[in-house]
This record gives sequence, structure tokens and C-alpha cells, in this order.
Amino acid sequence: GAAPIAGCMMAVGVGADDCEAAIAKAGLRSSDVCEVGAVNGAGSTVLSGDAHAVARVVVVLREGGAKVRPRRVRGTSHADHSRRLVPIAANLAWDVDGILHDKGSTALTMVVSTVTGKTADVATLRSGAHWAAHMTKRVEYVKAARCLARDHGVATFVEIGDGLLGRVTLPIVEPLRLAQTFYRIKACFLRHVADYVQAKREGRTVQRRGLDDALIEEEEEED
Repeated sequence: GAAPIAGCMMAVGVGADDCEAAIAKAGLRSSDVCEVGAVNGAGSTVLSGDAHAVARVVVVLREGGAKVRPRRVRGTSHADHSRRLVPIAANLAWDVDGILHDKGSTALTMVVSTVTGKTADVATLRSGAHWAAHMTKRVEYVKAARCLARDHGVATFVEIGDGLLGRVTLPIVEPLRLAQTFYRIKACFLRHVADYVQAKREGRTVQRRGLDDALIEEEEEED
């Protein structure tokens, strides 16, 4: 079935615990949905749910003294990572199971799930239930980053996106705080790569200047 039409995701500069408390105080109806959809950092949380319910929780946060400047999450039209998507979770799980069942392949690289914040084995990644949970429950970026840094010794992160993890999540993750280098691949780099590969295939002369300029922005922070 189609995903529910109504819904939004709103980023707020408040911790998850404070958001949970505000949700409890908001006096929402049982039919209203507002949940913590993502934990990006100690003071960065995404609320997900019905637009009016999310707006009410933002009001409660402000009334409690929090300096909240909500920011709508770009590219979202539904309340991802919330129970608002539960009606289609079973369909997603069924589709994933049908695609990945008995493929016989093994994982070629380590994957940490943002649902559990732990290393995910092949069986988990093939499980439709896991991806249904990813769609309907909060994602834990901090726990996932800590798993990589503390349990697996990962010290260098390459982020494809707008740099949120580098700005918000990784700075609070030990031992990365001591000396950290974050690389953020600009979104335009992916377009340049596609153009570069296509030109090479067609035997055309390739100008590397644009590719090199778009490649990586490097930020070094040292406490």
C-alpha cells in the first residue's frame, strides 16, 4: 500500500531525552504521532510524525526554556523512522525477504546498523524485519559511530551528504574527539564522477579540473 501522505521530520537542537519529555508533556491524542526519529548528537535530534503534533512538541520545548530553531529535514514527505509508517512495514519486509532470500552471498565489508548501533551480520542485513524496523523506529547515529570508533578502531570517516555527521555526531564520539579528520564528499562530486565515467566509456577527452575541485572538503579539528 501507499505510504501515509501526512507527515514531516523536523530537526531540533535539543537532546533526545528532552524531546521525549516534551512529547510526554504535549498532551497529544492517542491518534497523534510524534516520536524521536533520529539521534544525531548530544544536542541534535529529529522529530518525526504528524505535522501538527511535531509543531505542538516544538511549542512545549520552547515553553520549557529550550532555544529551539526547528529545521524541516530536506527531501522528506513522510514521517520516516516513526510508527506512522507501520502500515507499510509488513509489505517492505515481505519485498526485502523476497529479493534477498537464499542469495548465497556473504558480506564483503563490515556494516554497522543504525537501528541497533551494532555490527550487523549477513542474516540481519537480509532480513526484511530489520529494514522494516529501520523505517519505523529511530536511527541511532551516535551509537553506530561509537561502535565503529571504539569497537573496531575506525578513525577516518568519509561522509557522502551534507556533513551532518561530521559537524554533529562525530565530535562527541570518543576517541575521535582527541584528534579527528572528517572528509565530506560534496553532493556534486557524484555527478562529476558519473560524467567522468561516461566520458571515459565514450572515449571523450576528460577534464579532471572539475572532478578534482568537487572531490573532497577536508576539515581538521583538534582539541
